[in-house]
Amino acid sequence: MPLIQFIWAIIVSAIPWVVSKLMRAIGLGFVTYVGLSLGVEQAEQFIFDRFNNLGTELYQILAIAGFPQGIKILFAAFAAALVLKNAGTGDRLRKPVWKKPGPFEA
Repeated sequence: MPLIQFIWAIIVSAIPWVVSKLMRAIGLGFVTYVGLSLGVEQAEQFIFDRFNNLGTELYQILAIAGFPQGIKILFAAFAAALVLKNAGTGDRLRKPVWKKPGPFEA
C-alpha cells in the first residue's frame, strides 16, 4: 500500500507542472496565430477597401489584370509563412541565427 500511495503522490505532484507546460505551449502558439491572422485579415481588408473605391475604369482594368487574385495569393503565402515559422516552437524561444562578424574560427 505505501508504494501505491508514493506513486500516486508523485503523479499528483507532477500534474500542475505538466498542465502549466501544456497550457503555455498551446496558449502561446494559439495567441500568436490568432493575433497574426487578425493582422493579415485587417491588412487585406484595408487593401480591398481602397481597391473598391477606385474609379470604374481603373477598377475594371485592374480586375481584368487579376489584381484581386494576386493580392489574395500574396496574403495566403504570407499567412502560410507565418504558420510554418511558428509551427512546432511551443514555448521555446527562438535563438537568432545571425552572428556578429568577428575573427574567423575554424
